[in-house]
Amino acid sequence: MKLRFHRYAFLAVCLIAMQIAMMLPVFADDAAASMDEIIKYESVNYNVPGIAVSIVKDGKILYEVTQGMADLSQSAPLNAETTAIQTGSIGKVLTTMALLKLLSQQSIDLDDTISGYLIDAYIPDASLTFRDLLQHTTGIPSVRADTAEMMNPLEHEPLKFSDYAGDFMTDYRHRAVLSPGEDTIYSNVGTVLAGLLIEALSNTPYEQYVAESILEPLNMQMSASFLMGTSTDLASVAKGYHIFGGEQTEQPPFKSKLIASEDFVTTTSDMTTLLQDMTRSAYARADYRDMFTRQVSAYDDLLGRSLGFSIKQDEGVDLFLQDGGIPGETSRMFFIPELGLGVFIWYNSDATALRDELTDEILSLYAQDAAHHTNSVLANFDEGEYQDLIGAYAPMNISTETIERVTKIIRQIRVSETTGGLVIDKVMYEPIGNSVFYSEADDNYARFIFDDSNKLEYLVIDNTYYQRVGMFESIFFEMLVLFLAALFNFIAVIFLSARWDSLRVNRINGTPRAVLLLETLFSSGSLGLIVWIALRYNAWLVVFNAGSSTMWVKVTGIIAGILYIPSIIMLGRGTTDFRWRGGTTFIFRMLLAFNLLLLIWMWRYNFI
Repeated sequence: MKLRFHRYAFLAVCLIAMQIAMMLPVFADDAAASMDEIIKYESVNYNVPGIAVSIVKDGKILYEVTQGMADLSQSAPLNAETTAIQTGSIGKVLTTMALLKLLSQQSIDLDDTISGYLIDAYIPDASLTFRDLLQHTTGIPSVRADTAEMMNPLEHEPLKFSDYAGDFMTDYRHRAVLSPGEDTIYSNVGTVLAGLLIEALSNTPYEQYVAESILEPLNMQMSASFLMGTSTDLASVAKGYHIFGGEQTEQPPFKSKLIASEDFVTTTSDMTTLLQDMTRSAYARADYRDMFTRQVSAYDDLLGRSLGFSIKQDEGVDLFLQDGGIPGETSRMFFIPELGLGVFIWYNSDATALRDELTDEILSLYAQDAAHHTNSVLANFDEGEYQDLIGAYAPMNISTETIERVTKIIRQIRVSETTGGLVIDKVMYEPIGNSVFYSEADDNYARFIFDDSNKLEYLVIDNTYYQRVGMFESIFFEMLVLFLAALFNFIAVIFLSARWDSLRVNRINGTPRAVLLLETLFSSGSLGLIVWIALRYNAWLVVFNAGSSTMWVKVTGIIAGILYIPSIIMLGRGTTDFRWRGGTTFIFRMLLAFNLLLLIWMWRYNFI
């Protein structure tokens, strides 16, 4: 009897185990079917030409899709094996992997300074460590001007990463806005330095080392060939598109000069292979272990950085994440190490909101078992408590050495107080901690940082640092100066046209009016071009250095500057003639006063 009971019990356990085993694929199939529907819906909703998504867990592929069009003009479909896609800053992950491998092989500590490994001309601060470069604590803002060309990324060219990177490090001063190690500030400078260190430590070109030591061992052959410039004729390049009003506008080709930081050309199949290796070896290998371990914390662990990844909570789950993008293409790679889960998203559209939508959907399907954290709003919020935080803020982590400096005006934000929290850049943020605020609408955090004397230093939103600016640096004042300069130049042109014949001066005849007319025309030309640039301004124009308008601002500004002193002299001569009445003198004095402010403004923002 007892034996029969054990036999039945054993049979029951076997049947239950078989049932569970049969159910697991059903759950996987249900999730995959749901993902198919989500991608189908979102592709139509965002009017995306082509899309690729890979989801891997513990080295096994849970979901993989590559569908749609790579090139609308050629009716060329996306191909997982042969279509070259560009992932932008995801290249930073490969650079991190390569440098960590070299440091491990040569027993170099992450906290060693880099000064003994590179020439002094490349090093902006002798105290920088390897860790600073890989966790973005150099304190140096990105410099993006002239870092890419409008050409096919697979097109071979004689100049290599080291040529461009050497010029990049020596052409600019790369002044820090934070002390090294003080806090994270996302920057391409540290990753460019990491690429140069890879060459110095391996005595091998960056392209060759990454291809032979990282990509080829993983059998990422297409990616290796793209990097080495030996790609086969089988490969075609996906085109990027700007989507607006239902129109899909093809974007210019993009070839990065700083590939260690700004781009990684690959295929969706190769990216799936990379996910498999990184999720399979997440804790087995020391270099991956450092990449999946929090190194820097912020917002009470709501955000932070590891070596190579940002750490961000999304839907209450900690993601180790790296975003990327080029004109018309958007990508994201993220991991949940506790689940051994890795995800890659790419599509050829600049609609970054789709990336967030897909991330949320994937988490809801595949990350139910991850540890979830919640943000609780402070209950004892008192209106007026944050009065000291309101005002205008300008971004800090942009270069002040190029035209990028104008971003300090164009990207200014305003902070105001409202019932229940703050309105930052027109978005509601609620307090969730000491000087930490959360926006449910944007799923983003804002943190105010104070010095030891409790004086406000920075506002940090996502990866951007802001500093509060006074009235004379606010966008209102800057625009007022430009408006008044434009107004008096306009009045001067009208006045000169109406009274041209009467504005003569004894002995020197029409010289004063001619000089003042030229000064007015060239200053007006500069103002018109500045307005044109402001209306068209975007980061990619800066990256491409596609600044024909900028060049003409410089030309007209320099000529206006050259004419400025003669204009003052000629105005002085004109005031000695009775035909130059008080009103005439006033108009031209105001014109020259505001044109001087205009010249100072153009110099300050690197137009001249």
